[in-house]
Amino acid sequence: MMRLIPYLLLVLFIGSCKNKSTKDDPKPVYSNEKLDTILSPYIPIVSKPELFEKAFIKGSQAMSNGVMFDLFGFNIGQIKISTGKIISCDPWLMDEYAKPYKDSFPIGNFPMQLSLARLKDVEVVAFARILFSDQPVVRWSYALLPGQENIPIGGKEIIGYHVDAQLGLFMDQAAYQALQKDTVNNRRTVILKATSTHKHEGWRYGIYEFENQNLAVFTSGIGDGRYANYIGYDANGKICRLLTDFAIFNW
Repeated sequence: MMRLIPYLLLVLFIGSCKNKSTKDDPKPVYSNEKLDTILSPYIPIVSKPELFEKAFIKGSQAMSNGVMFDLFGFNIGQIKISTGKIISCDPWLMDEYAKPYKDSFPIGNFPMQLSLARLKDVEVVAFARILFSDQPVVRWSYALLPGQENIPIGGKEIIGYHVDAQLGLFMDQAAYQALQKDTVNNRRTVILKATSTHKHEGWRYGIYEFENQNLAVFTSGIGDGRYANYIGYDANGKICRLLTDFAIFNW
């Protein structure tokens, strides 16, 4: 499976140099919010890759490029799913790629969660997910668009979406339809504004509320690339997760 691990070296370098700006450089303003760390009861991990679940458990660790990262998950809010048809793409490329997945997902308001990978004071978003239920995942498969054929996960190729703006999102199809009333420039402005109070060094996120709909937007790991979405099924065959892997770890 193609990964972007070499670019982590650049991330670490940037992190080590963060205090080396000149006196004339404007000092960036970052959020000092306390993250809503996931403290849910332990859920047995019965599916592979284990990292998809482990990454959201506080105290977990995983290796990337010979470096051990700490992992933990946190809630960023509730995402509204009103039609059961979910879109995930680069928010700047919605006009071309905002197409709902084949599967029909549960309807309602669900926890939107991110997993951070941390090394000292360097942090990156490693995974993003919608938690439809607390049931353990027994099987993962790719989230597919119409016309796509499934392939086994963990191979050399992935099925995913392209990112050019260093951002990814989740939203219901109804939210996308409501968003079309705005011009492209206005859409970009309000989406970025939604992340302005949740801006951290190297990553950001936001929940944009509009017309009784919303969307969740977040930094795509270490930047641009091609990232896969996976659907997790419980023992009864019901969808319990939708997860984006930002290719930080070569599982």
